[in-house]
Amino acid sequence: MSKVVLLECKTKTNQHTAQKIIKALKNNYWIQLVPNQNFQPTIPIHLSPKGPGFILLSSGTTAAPHICLHHCSNLDQSALETGKWLQEQDINPKNCIYINPLPLNHISGLMAWWRSLYWESIHLWISPDLMKDPNNLEKHCQKFFKDHSYKFLASLVPTQLKRLLDSPTGEKWLKSLDLIWVGGAPLSEGIAAKAREKGIRLAPCYGATETTAMIASQTPDKFLQGSGSVGPTFKGIDCKVDSNGILHIHTKRIATAYLKNNKLEKLTDEQGWWKSNDIAEINDSNGILELNILGRSDKAIITGGEKIYPDKIQNEIMNIIEDNKLPICKIIITSREDIEWGERLIAIVNFPKEVNIKHAKKIILELKTLIKKSPPESQPKDWYYIETLSFNNSNKKIKIPDWEELIKII
Repeated sequence: MSKVVLLECKTKTNQHTAQKIIKALKNNYWIQLVPNQNFQPTIPIHLSPKGPGFILLSSGTTAAPHICLHHCSNLDQSALETGKWLQEQDINPKNCIYINPLPLNHISGLMAWWRSLYWESIHLWISPDLMKDPNNLEKHCQKFFKDHSYKFLASLVPTQLKRLLDSPTGEKWLKSLDLIWVGGAPLSEGIAAKAREKGIRLAPCYGATETTAMIASQTPDKFLQGSGSVGPTFKGIDCKVDSNGILHIHTKRIATAYLKNNKLEKLTDEQGWWKSNDIAEINDSNGILELNILGRSDKAIITGGEKIYPDKIQNEIMNIIEDNKLPICKIIITSREDIEWGERLIAIVNFPKEVNIKHAKKIILELKTLIKKSPPESQPKDWYYIETLSFNNSNKKIKIPDWEELIKII
């Protein structure tokens, strides 16, 4: 048994929190990283295995997020494999400045910092507010970019990437980086195309809290050549897809356990395979097997007798919105029970503030025309307007609004 300590993660005090983490690990504690002080320890001390390690919430599914336990050896293994992958790209991990704007209480932000520790490279915290201000972001990083003896890395999510691409100064900042891992959510074809056009060196990647972050990454060169996959898996990691299209992963760094109903449960089957909640394809690209993520299996619905994936439809419609420059901020594809269809496909649309209901209806009618070539089951039957979007407790996934908050447009 090892003591469990809670550490609150605030972006303004990340460096101080990181020092507390190092101290707690030296005492062989389990560390639960939380976004605020309202959280309580999720694991009783009598259940905690021998530390040190981390207790993290996964991004979750349509149900509650999972509580994952990771020994520090998992984080070391992840950093080792990622470092070897960088060396294959002729980048010396130790000779890097790693820019990290991601939350420390998420596996993505934690691993960006941990990789820097493991590689003995320079790590640079960036606050979310600075990421929203490309001009000050550029000024903040300028002194580092002047030193051409380093390679510059960053980990971003697609929302951050899009905001920077939409700004000339943000674009300049992106071009200063040698490699940008982008993950955490699907990268739309529209954003990818714009990044390629500007010569931004993206490395689309895939991983999960359960796998201690990245298990696969595309190279910037292949991305710029037009690849839409997340690349091959890192060495020592195996993947397979079952008859339902669900991705299974075999690696040494799967989480030690889930905490469920005050019990620690193993994640893997007897052969060591972990079943994810993602639908995937494994395709041969000139003799190299590459991973392509299609959507979430836990969001699959049956409508009109057809099995469809709202995430995939949502991405396809967002590509159409971006290609046709429609004034839409965000679209959420979900469903409601329906006697005729089984599940009735619903679109919830968020517009810029200047778009009123009357204008919104015209935009939706135009969008409906643009998606007419899609299969009928992939076309939303009802369209709703939502003024403001909110996020769940992990501050990562958009919360599906209550129906009372919505205004039906069509």
